[in-house]
Amino acid sequence: MPQKASPQCGSTTESWSWSARLFHGSSRKLRPIALPETRFLTMAMNTLLETDWSQLSMEKARVKLLRVESIFVKDVPEHPENTDALTLAKLELLPELRLDGIHMSTVYVKSHLAPAMKKAWG
Repeated sequence: MPQKASPQCGSTTESWSWSARLFHGSSRKLRPIALPETRFLTMAMNTLLETDWSQLSMEKARVKLLRVESIFVKDVPEHPENTDALTLAKLELLPELRLDGIHMSTVYVKSHLAPAMKKAWG
C-alpha cells in the first residue's frame, strides 16, 4: 500500500530514514531502543529530546519525534534517566524482536515503527 509523504520530508523514504535515525520514542509507556550496553545513554538522550526547548527547536526544523511502543518484556522504570545503567541493560527485548543478540528483527518495522509513523503523520 503506498504511503503518503510527510510534510517534513520530500518522500516516504526520507521520512522513514529521518525518523529511524533521529528517535525511537520515549515517555512513561513508550520506550526507546538501544543496545544493552548503551541503553542508558539513549534513554538519557530521549529525556533531553522531550524537553520543551528541544520540542520547540525540532518543530522549527519540522522534525517529529516518534512514539514507539515498548520493545521490552517488562516495563521500563518510570524515570529511566534516574536508573543505573546495569538495571537498564538487563531489560529484555520481546521474544519476537530478538534476532542475534546485537540486532533486532526486521519484524520491528511492521510491529513498532510503522504504527508510530502512522500516528505521527496520519
